[in-house]
Amino acid sequence: MNATTPGFLLRQARERAALTQAELARRAGTRQSAISAVETGLRDPGVGTLRRLLAAAGFDVELRLIAAGDRSEDRLRRTRIGEHVARGEAGGSSDLDLLVELPARTSILTLGRIAREVERIVGVETDVVPEAALRPEVRARVLAEAVPL
Repeated sequence: MNATTPGFLLRQARERAALTQAELARRAGTRQSAISAVETGLRDPGVGTLRRLLAAAGFDVELRLIAAGDRSEDRLRRTRIGEHVARGEAGGSSDLDLLVELPARTSILTLGRIAREVERIVGVETDVVPEAALRPEVRARVLAEAVPL
């Protein structure tokens, strides 16, 4: 599942809170099947519903209103192609990993919008991974092998 979807966000919050789907459903006043449907992408909740479900796990999501055409957070400072593509190891079913340096306070929704736009252009499932999110134990290797665009 793409790291920028409501389902991914909900699952991450639930797992960080060490809750089962049933426990989260009880806290949120809904059914376990509804939690499952969101986490698997079968149901796309509205912002209010997503916030309520995340709150039941002890989290929230940040949304910001910006003027059209003023998306400074979309201005990626540095973009690189991930290691398996850079090494020529990508197969026909491989996705595209873009490593990016992002402006501060870039939202998860912005990452999703960037990934969807790249997918539309290149026709390949795309993950947009902020450099800052790389685990310390793999960071140096991944950045060394990534190819700048």
